[in-house]
Amino acid sequence: MKNFNKSMKHPILDNIWKAVSYLLLLCVVTYFYFKLSADRFNFGNCISLTDTAISFLLIGLMNLGLWFYIFYNQTKKHDVFRLIIQHLTVSVVYSLIWFVSSSLVLLFFIQTQDDYFSFLQKTFEVKFFIGLMIYFIMMFFYNLVIISQKNKSNIEQRRELSSMLQQEELNSLKAQINPHFLFNSLNSISSLVYDNADDAHEAIVKLSDYFRYTLTLSKNQFTKVKDEIENIERYFEIEKIRFPEKMKINYDIDSSCNDLFIPVLILQPIAENAVKHGIYQSIEQSQIDIRLINNDDFYSIIFKNNYEDFSAKAVGTSTGLENIRKRLRLIYKRNDLLSINKTEKIFEIQIDFPKKI
Repeated sequence: MKNFNKSMKHPILDNIWKAVSYLLLLCVVTYFYFKLSADRFNFGNCISLTDTAISFLLIGLMNLGLWFYIFYNQTKKHDVFRLIIQHLTVSVVYSLIWFVSSSLVLLFFIQTQDDYFSFLQKTFEVKFFIGLMIYFIMMFFYNLVIISQKNKSNIEQRRELSSMLQQEELNSLKAQINPHFLFNSLNSISSLVYDNADDAHEAIVKLSDYFRYTLTLSKNQFTKVKDEIENIERYFEIEKIRFPEKMKINYDIDSSCNDLFIPVLILQPIAENAVKHGIYQSIEQSQIDIRLINNDDFYSIIFKNNYEDFSAKAVGTSTGLENIRKRLRLIYKRNDLLSINKTEKIFEIQIDFPKKI
């Protein structure tokens, strides 16, 4: 609430066009009051015009000052009955202050005392009613402004919290990168050093690039599809060091999607799931197919891999996949973007990414 109070400016004076609009509206009301005063009270155009100019100059200033009372009083908690009594009381005081202050100023412009008191007597009820009406109109307007600004502030806070949550999930995802993957990769690379130094060097470069990408991501929640796919390729190439004959990867990538944006590291859990359940637990050669399809409103990424019967219960129950569902729901505000299709031997995951958030 403190931040809200500091950021809340006068809803009329904070913009030149709002101030001009307020003046124009005040001039229209002033004109109709002048016509009413001149036609009904028969005091002549001079007195009516003087009274109108003084009265609406004062109430125009009072309306601007009323904002501070409404704004600083709205933070206090009152029950409905007490709030009604409070506004009725303030509206009466407001109207009386307007009438008395305008009358005192008018005293300097009406020469005869009889005309002055006669004018006040005839205009009191009309001006008092107009004062009440203007008070409640301005109170209603100012409260609408306050409610609107509070809603806007709450939306901004929710967006900020959402962004923080996404960043925390990203940091958590980075921290969850399986340390066994690093250890196993280093062991595989160490065995290559003696047998094939060139392959060992290439594997070290790929491992370095992989961790550089995953650990030095910016605070931005999105990256290009091309970069994310390339990182998945590095991951598979590193894993392939351990299973050179057992692991086969097929890519069918629509290059028109390369420059589209995708949430960072959202494909990592799917890749790990495919390796864990399709490669680690398979006796024969396993195949992972990755397709990228460009549609009108979406682009879709499909992972498909085969798996053995004894790992069927574990497939599709990964915590990583549930985290993907949560991230997609948080980012795109939809629950239907991730679909899983599982048969006796094939496990397929499809994610539809909207091109517009």
